[in-house]
Amino acid sequence: MNKKLAQYILRAGMLFVALFAVISAVQIASASSSNQQTISLKTGWNIVSTPRIVDSHIFSAPETLSNFSIYALDASHTSGWATMADLGQTEFTPLYGYFINNKTGSTQTLTFNYKASTTPNERLFSRSFNGAGWYSLGIANPTYAKTQGSTTVDTNNPDKILSSLLGATSNYDSVVDYTNASFGTNPDSVALIDPWKLVIRSSSVANTTEINSLNDFRETKGYAIYIKATSTLTGFQNDITVVPPSPVPEPVAASLDASSPSGNIIAGQNGALLAVFRFTNNSGTTSKLNALTLQRTGISSDAALTGLSLYDGTDNLVVSGTSTTAGKIGFTNGAAGFVPLTVPNAGTALVKVRANIGTSTAGQTIGFMLTNAQVTAGTATGTPVSSANQTIIAAPATSTPAGTLALAKYSAYANQTVVVPQTTYKLGEYRLTTGATDNFTLIDFGTTFTGSANTLSKLSDIYVVVGTTTSQVATSTNGYILWFTNKALAQNSTTNIAIYGTLSSGITQGETLTTSLIAEAISQNINDAVNTPTVQGQTITMSAGSIIAAVDASTPVSSILVGNTIPKIASFKFTAQGDSFTIADLAMGDLAIGIAAQQNQANPISQFVLKDGANTIATVPLSGEFATATGLSISIPANTSKVIDVYASLGNIGSGSAPSGKNIRVFLRNFDAINSGGTHTRIFPNTEIFGNSFFGYKTKPTITNVALPATVLNDGTQTIYKFTVTADAGGTVAWRRVRFSIASTSVFVSAFNLYDDANQSTVLTNTTCGPTGSTVTCTSSADQEVIGSKTYVLKATISGSAIGSSISTSIQNSGIGYAVPASTAVVQNTFASFMWSDESIVPHSATTADWNNDYLVKNIPTDSQTMTK
Repeated sequence: MNKKLAQYILRAGMLFVALFAVISAVQIASASSSNQQTISLKTGWNIVSTPRIVDSHIFSAPETLSNFSIYALDASHTSGWATMADLGQTEFTPLYGYFINNKTGSTQTLTFNYKASTTPNERLFSRSFNGAGWYSLGIANPTYAKTQGSTTVDTNNPDKILSSLLGATSNYDSVVDYTNASFGTNPDSVALIDPWKLVIRSSSVANTTEINSLNDFRETKGYAIYIKATSTLTGFQNDITVVPPSPVPEPVAASLDASSPSGNIIAGQNGALLAVFRFTNNSGTTSKLNALTLQRTGISSDAALTGLSLYDGTDNLVVSGTSTTAGKIGFTNGAAGFVPLTVPNAGTALVKVRANIGTSTAGQTIGFMLTNAQVTAGTATGTPVSSANQTIIAAPATSTPAGTLALAKYSAYANQTVVVPQTTYKLGEYRLTTGATDNFTLIDFGTTFTGSANTLSKLSDIYVVVGTTTSQVATSTNGYILWFTNKALAQNSTTNIAIYGTLSSGITQGETLTTSLIAEAISQNINDAVNTPTVQGQTITMSAGSIIAAVDASTPVSSILVGNTIPKIASFKFTAQGDSFTIADLAMGDLAIGIAAQQNQANPISQFVLKDGANTIATVPLSGEFATATGLSISIPANTSKVIDVYASLGNIGSGSAPSGKNIRVFLRNFDAINSGGTHTRIFPNTEIFGNSFFGYKTKPTITNVALPATVLNDGTQTIYKFTVTADAGGTVAWRRVRFSIASTSVFVSAFNLYDDANQSTVLTNTTCGPTGSTVTCTSSADQEVIGSKTYVLKATISGSAIGSSISTSIQNSGIGYAVPASTAVVQNTFASFMWSDESIVPHSATTADWNNDYLVKNIPTDSQTMTK
């Protein structure tokens, strides 16, 4: 986690979700006797630790799950969390941090009763971290840790307490202090309170600036740490047992301090810590350290160790710049700038030995023995005290640089317009991609929520899905959430990250909400953290939602309909925008109703049938001019469409029933739509939405071409056109005129006659055919009735045919359009290419008003039939 991110976290109030488990808030209190400490637990979450071995503990309220929950942050467990039982613990243990949720609703206390008598080995603590990830830890180091009730004077103790986690480079990265915000007013408080403080330690073991920017670590508090590599945290406690004084105590006794280092040290390191010696004053008066002698152990050459310096316990320089001779060095009051070190009565003082390690010393060891010390109390230390020999290792070789870690907004998820309220709504989606040269471990990512205070206050139940893993829920946010995780990212991989939340009602229409994301992962190449830039995600705009209706493209084209059928006459498409809707009713009208009412005639439509695909959803009778389908529940999800088909149930057409030729055209007047919030709205389109026109008849004709007996043109009488007239099952079709269009090339055509295909020896009874320009009109003086179907042939006399001659014949569309049925005399005065009747008026004759032109007769215009030579 870089400093920019840490500073950003501090600017924004944080809610912390670690390893996809939600933590709310936490706190601590004061000390009592040397064998007991009491901690104040505020309502909500608190984080505590013990600096000593606990013999027993007691809460001020009954220790039940309904009152308290206790967890430790532990990356070695799949969930990232562990109970005390998961850790194999029956009691609070040093070096562990414990999140305690006080659910009682009031401040409670937790009292640690410490073990009264301990052995030296029991007083030394060790905790191993075997896997990378986040852990909660506690403080157990009486040399450096601040005790309850002590001052807030900064002693820069974090690096000293965590020094055992250092190797060639730092084995830990980020450290979180949950109580930073209350430190100035209550330094012993352990309540989780925003903003927390997160710092990232430099990977250089010599650079302590960042880690020591934390407030001093204090006993009974807990912290969180991100471990990068296998390592061990050490700690200790002083013996609190009352021990009888020695018969002859040494006035000032020397010993090896517990913080004296062991393990590895890097060749070429300057100012390396080599040993820490403790001086304890039991003389009864303040004493000064006037001289001491050190003997170097392990290293072979005086030249390999330079710049030997002594520091006191608070890292103030005592003397510097000297070297050993024959592995030995002495410091005397007044010599080489040595400043006598004060050892308070009944107190202690530390002497730290530091030096520069030669670059060619890898493989050797280095340590120091304190052989003699002179104090003003008048005695020298007795038995020599030796530090551990540290192994000198070569500086690590330059590592492969960190690979690519890229974060981007998912382009397939566009900006959204949404109507509140919305539950588990996707607020943003991202893709985290690694390159081909490095593996990573995703350790945390921060989400920023940008919107008005009103919008943020109504955003709740936030969670994240990383790959296939879903986090627990953060109940609210004040603009920022930091999520801790421990997810492996293989090279050349892409991980989906999606953010979800609930948008409550009350967000003003037009307000927006935008998420941003920044991710941090540990690079395997450099064993250190890498951050992505902050990436802004999708913008969610709050809308009232709308639904519109229109004629769908699947609406049938205009045609002739026949009575006692149920044809589809319209398809209406309903489109929901920004919200989901349910259609509760549809109000429709029919154009034929108006015409029929004016003429005081019946309507051919008896009822409408509404269908969703093949499923009938309503059957609605007409009532006057209109029909309303009620009790519907047609669901239309947000930003989708639904098509509803309208069928007309036609009754009898003809004498005693509805007249033929009426325009059957349905239109949508209005509809009732219910939005996702349950609000009803009656939608009135700006203009009534009409389907296409259809015309109802008792029966109808269909014209179909029939293949010619021959297509080779020769002189003489030949069939030049052949067709069938088919009557619908609704009844007999009569016709009295058919007009042909003829186009000829290099040939003379004459003597046109129409025949019944079943009797081609005699011209069709009552018909005559006469040419006019490029047309030939065949007219019958009597009804030519068709029951079922009948085939006709048009013959002509051909003369003067030659190679290249041709003749093409068809029945053309007159283009007259719809006309109200009339007598033959009226229709004959038009240029109709086909005059027909459905014989709907009884008795039927040439003068009855049931004759029609060729408008919408199926297959008119027909394809041409061509003969060539």
